[in-house]
Amino acid sequence: MYQTHYNKALTLMKSGKNEEAIIEFDQAIKLAPERVGAYFNKGMALMELDKNEKAIKVFDQAIKINSDYAPAYYGISKALDKLGKHEKSMQYYDKALELNPSLLKKPFIY
Repeated sequence: MYQTHYNKALTLMKSGKNEEAIIEFDQAIKLAPERVGAYFNKGMALMELDKNEKAIKVFDQAIKINSDYAPAYYGISKALDKLGKHEKSMQYYDKALELNPSLLKKPFIY
């Protein structure tokens, strides 16, 4: 069931239906709260809706589950940058690269 909600959410995101995608990510998170991918993509969907503060909280949840999950640090960096907090953004960006130097070579779903 997790994968069904997660895949549906990704499809909705690709179609620009971010609010609907967030609902599906929430369902996926309820079914498998330890899977950080749903948190990351939910955060990216929130950023698409300019809900950057909420996105940061969601990315932070992923970090609490897996403190080595580089995409969540990258997500926080992007959200902070959108909020004009450039210096703090760079700290998270650096952390993401420290954890996974090839991170920026990988495509992200958002």
